[in-house]
Amino acid sequence: MHLFMKFILAPVLFVLSVFVIIQTYRKYKIKHLLKKWEKIYHPFPLKKEA
Repeated sequence: MHLFMKFILAPVLFVLSVFVIIQTYRKYKIKHLLKKWEKIYHPFPLKKEA
């Protein structure tokens, strides 16, 4: 039973932690990229500013 738990739980926890890290990283990157894209592709005032 201990080996079963070890071989099942360890990979599951590892995958979950990696998934969470990737999700948070992607959210941060997407926000960061959107701000960059606004500066690059929208030099003219946007609707919210007008």
